[in-house]
Amino acid sequence: MEENDKYIFDGEINSQQDFNEQKDLYSIYLQAGKIDTDKAWNNVSAKLTPRKQVRVFKLWHAVSAAAAVAAITLMITLLVKEPIKYQQITASTACQEITLPDGSTVCLNQGAVIEFQENFDGEERLVKFSGEGYFDIVHLDNKPFVIKSGNNTVKVLGTEFNLIANGDNNIKVSVTDGCVSLQNNEGNITVSKNEEATATKNEKPQKNKITQNVLSWQSQMLDFKDCPLPKAVEKLSYVYGVEISIENPSLNNLKLTSRYQNAKIEDVMQGLSTIYHIQAEMSPVTGVWIIQ
Repeated sequence: MEENDKYIFDGEINSQQDFNEQKDLYSIYLQAGKIDTDKAWNNVSAKLTPRKQVRVFKLWHAVSAAAAVAAITLMITLLVKEPIKYQQITASTACQEITLPDGSTVCLNQGAVIEFQENFDGEERLVKFSGEGYFDIVHLDNKPFVIKSGNNTVKVLGTEFNLIANGDNNIKVSVTDGCVSLQNNEGNITVSKNEEATATKNEKPQKNKITQNVLSWQSQMLDFKDCPLPKAVEKLSYVYGVEISIENPSLNNLKLTSRYQNAKIEDVMQGLSTIYHIQAEMSPVTGVWIIQ
């Protein structure tokens, strides 16, 4: 052991191994004193690759953004798209003819109301109807013509028919050409040429053969065959748009057999008076026709 070693080895040395361990520690200590720590760090720092900052874009942020874009797009579409326009017509005469957007024609009886889309877009040509009318429908492939009246639906492709729909879900369709289907909550039935079907509330549609002139209101061809007077009066009132009252109850059992074509109501009443020996006059005050 050298002289200076006694100042360094301050631990207890009992063997050659202890001496060697103390010597190694001392050597490390001497080397550490010679190291420029600042320079060493600069050398290491220069070799390090700077770590890039990573932005975390969470999935829910993307979903939220997409949903917001979709909502804005929908709002713009609803605001920009023009609303569907409907036209409603109420007939003021006994035979008012209109032409629908598809070229179909409808002859409306007085008081009938029809509502339809101005440009039959969509999978079907839909109209709403009440009253009486004669429909001549243009055939269009894969685009049926549909009439809604209360709980009843009449569907056609191309045909001609007379339709009466007068409240309380009562309906009557008389087909003069082609065929239609009549449907309500209770069932469905197909009606062909020269057949007519009726449907009332809570009852399935029923059909039979046409037995009378269903177009008399349109052509004013009135054909009565053993028709009770009250029923004939109801028909006359409907066709001519006038009020008729039977003042003599005994006349209710009278049955009429008469035919009138393009006749005025005055001519019809005069004919009834002459043939059946009854009195039919219009009140100059109320305008009501009185039969007695």
